[in-house]
Parts: sequence; C-alpha cells; structure tokens
Amino acid sequence: MPNPAAVRLKVRFWVNGDGFVTQAFVTGANVYAPADQEIALDYIKLLTFSVPNTPECHSRKMEVIGNFLESRASTGEWETVLDLYPRYSFDGTRVVQSR
Repeated sequence: MPNPAAVRLKVRFWVNGDGFVTQAFVTGANVYAPADQEIALDYIKLLTFSVPNTPECHSRKMEVIGNFLESRASTGEWETVLDLYPRYSFDGTRVVQSR
C-alpha cells in the first residue's frame, strides 16, 4: 500500500537582500519524478521573502533549506507541505550554522 508520508523532496536555495530567490536546486528526493522536481523548483523560484531593513541583511544572501513532504490534514486528506529553515541564523552578533 502506498505511504504518502514517506515522500520527500529536499531543495536548497538562496534569498538575496531584496527577498528574491536567486538560485535553487534539488539536493535529495525519493519517489518524485524529474518533472515533479522541476515543478517544485519553479514554485521555490517564485517565492518572495521579507528581509529585515538593515544594511547587513540587504548586502548578503541567506541560504535556505526546504523540504516538501506529504502530511495528513485535519480533514483526513493528504496535502503537500513545504517546511523551510535557514542554513545560517544569527545569535546576537554571531552567525551560527543551524545544521
């Protein structure tokens, strides 16, 4: 029996100081066909992020990791979820690698 919860697609991308995605690529996938991977990358490339209005944030790119996965909604239906987290984050005045 198929298990939608086992389906995963991992993407890696960069957001510039204006909040736009500049590069994106797939770093891992299971089950997804190449066409599905391209659709996911097209979706990522259309995202726009809010960036803090500071010179430091507007002068650098932020690396983001995204995981597409299937999750059961409260209605019992399966839905695609995109879980995002930064590759680097700030801790006070230091840059901390999150993973």
